[in-house]
Amino acid sequence: MSGRRKAALGFIFVTLLVDVTGFGVIIPVIPKLLSELMNVGIAEASSYGGWLLAAFAVMQFLCSPLIGNLSDQYGRRPVLLISLFGFGIDYLFLAFAPTIGWLFVGRVIAGIMGASFTTAAAYIADISEPEKRAQNFGIIGVAFGLGFIIGPAMGGILGEHFGSRAPFVAAAVLDFFPIEGTHKTFDEVAKLYRRFGHADRIAMTEGYNTHQYSDENQEAAFEFLDHFNQLPATHALAPVKELDESALQCTRTGQVMLDVRDAKPLLDVIRDYYVEHKSQPHKSLRQSYYGTGYAGVAGWKTTKYAGVAPAEKQIAWDNLGSSEFEGITMDRYALHHSGNLVMPLLHIHRAQQKNRRWLLWFTKDGKAGADDWPKIVKQLDAGFDIVTFDFRGLGETRMPYKAVSEDDPSLAQLDYDHAYVNPLSSVLADYVYNSLLTGKPYFLQMIEDAEIAVLFSDAELHASKFSVTTGGDGATLASAIAETLPAIKFLPQPDSQVIPWSDLVLQRRELWPIQYLMPGGAYIQ
Repeated sequence: MSGRRKAALGFIFVTLLVDVTGFGVIIPVIPKLLSELMNVGIAEASSYGGWLLAAFAVMQFLCSPLIGNLSDQYGRRPVLLISLFGFGIDYLFLAFAPTIGWLFVGRVIAGIMGASFTTAAAYIADISEPEKRAQNFGIIGVAFGLGFIIGPAMGGILGEHFGSRAPFVAAAVLDFFPIEGTHKTFDEVAKLYRRFGHADRIAMTEGYNTHQYSDENQEAAFEFLDHFNQLPATHALAPVKELDESALQCTRTGQVMLDVRDAKPLLDVIRDYYVEHKSQPHKSLRQSYYGTGYAGVAGWKTTKYAGVAPAEKQIAWDNLGSSEFEGITMDRYALHHSGNLVMPLLHIHRAQQKNRRWLLWFTKDGKAGADDWPKIVKQLDAGFDIVTFDFRGLGETRMPYKAVSEDDPSLAQLDYDHAYVNPLSSVLADYVYNSLLTGKPYFLQMIEDAEIAVLFSDAELHASKFSVTTGGDGATLASAIAETLPAIKFLPQPDSQVIPWSDLVLQRRELWPIQYLMPGGAYIQ
């Protein structure tokens, strides 16, 4: 099972567990709360408790089809998130209700939101492979079992020590807790607002903060520790004594290179190590790509996109329409693959073209843009159909963030396009470095994207005889694609610059395009 599907199952499990735990938390204290509100005995209050549970069950029965239809139209995840919010509102009603009437209002709300259990079941059916569907449905039973074990026990303890209304507050906190993170929740809810024409009514503000606790957070942390350790509360921070920088200096001058006569810059050490070991046998780029971690793209299937994430080892394509300009047709596609990844792809061609040849075209920033149009027309005139696409994390798939660094404030002055790909501190750099930790360098992921584009073109556009081209330092990737993938020819441009990794090491270059970072690349011939 792919990581995306596991994450989705985890989301469903946690959602159900939170719902059921919240429901179970209130069970032990409902009779006592009703007794306090109505000034009656526990026996009589219990009968009203039965009516409260009945109101919940009736509304759940009546609203299940409606909630199911809403999840079909607007998506499973938004409905589940909104149901959590609704449960939280219900528990606040129960926590602060002045009369029994308000309790019934809360239970009606909970019954409506509780109908989302059918949505959870549908979500599991959507993402499960046929042979694992029954196994995955067991998650619902596990969540219910754990929820009804944890919830009542928690409710009894809270009710005994903090009063009959405390469990309702705890249940509300559970349901308001951000399950997948603030960004994901905001994105899903914002989509729902846009569908109803109220996109202007929701917004989120982000800020960059220094890597330290604020004074207020530090004070709160110390107050908590004092209380926990039964110490007198101080309500203030101890005065800060600033050390002189020289107190932390380990060398006489503050620079090892100045203190040690035979010291070497790190780039010299890297170069010398490479020269010493370059004669040893090493993997080729093709061996690195098709080795451990290869996704098996050559065996993937293509299918029409049906509105849900594609199955594992499948490309689900969506035709987004066409446009024409000066006798040239541009067909737009979105290729869904690997869970929730989407590749924007253009097929640019002349309708009456015969004896077609096919050309993969991209730039260092993703698929071809308006500035590339003269070069595109030249290749069309040469008899090529052009397939151009965005690599993951580039072009239309860029992440809408801008990294800044306190160590180099000048980075904050860069425009978004340059800041995004800066090799020192950027969103793309963070992704590239993280890809090394996962064992699949971003450079190899870009080759995988090219293979996906070729596979789709072969299967659905009836392409054949692919060449690959680009200008500038993007030729390094184009050359690597032709070297790695079968039956693809590299077509250099006049300004193409293929940069061998070994030259970067020998020249001791500190900066180069961050997306070309490849462990052991200097040894690749």
